[in-house]
Amino acid sequence: MRQVMRRWAGRTCAAAVACAASLAPLPVSALVTLETSILNITCGITDAAGISQSGNCTSLSFAASIDPGATAFLRATLHYHYIDDGLPLPTPMQFQVNSLGTNGIMTFNEAAGLYVNSNLCDSRYCTLPPHVRAEGTQFPPLILGLNDHPDDLTGSRNMYVQVSSLADLPFPMSYSTTLFLNPFSIVFAAPTPPVPEPATVSLMAAGLLALGWFVRRRSSG
Repeated sequence: MRQVMRRWAGRTCAAAVACAASLAPLPVSALVTLETSILNITCGITDAAGISQSGNCTSLSFAASIDPGATAFLRATLHYHYIDDGLPLPTPMQFQVNSLGTNGIMTFNEAAGLYVNSNLCDSRYCTLPPHVRAEGTQFPPLILGLNDHPDDLTGSRNMYVQVSSLADLPFPMSYSTTLFLNPFSIVFAAPTPPVPEPATVSLMAAGLLALGWFVRRRSSG
């Protein structure tokens, strides 16, 4: 009789644990990571004769005084590493696919986007005198992992900005400015880990307690 009771208790405990596990929400992975770094920052001035002299820049800005015919430059490399596990999202999410935010799609999968801002110094950011020219890197948003399989993506993008002063000026004068690189912003489409409901937690705890009681009774018997 005692053996029958022990078998029944063991099966009941196992059933309780299995039931608790079956009622727990299915795990939804949140493995979406995007790491970025800025490397190889260089800056300097190239004079009218084409001779370059390095400047002192440890960040993404460079203050320069530009003589007629000279060009000040600032360069850097954007490095990224993106990982996802390819699992579907619990619910679809709106995902931005252009830098202006005017074009979005619904995605059912994890993804990330690197939105690189313009490095051009134009009328929206500053006013340049007629004898000064500015240019810089522009490239479209980097959309990473917009698919239904695991991704491990690594890449780099070169960025630069330069400002030149024309050589044929009626009155030679220097132009002082600060060059800057404003590289990117990051947008994710990623799930959040589920939080078990209180009832599920209670049922799981009851199953574990019952299992512990059975093991103790069996060892003492």
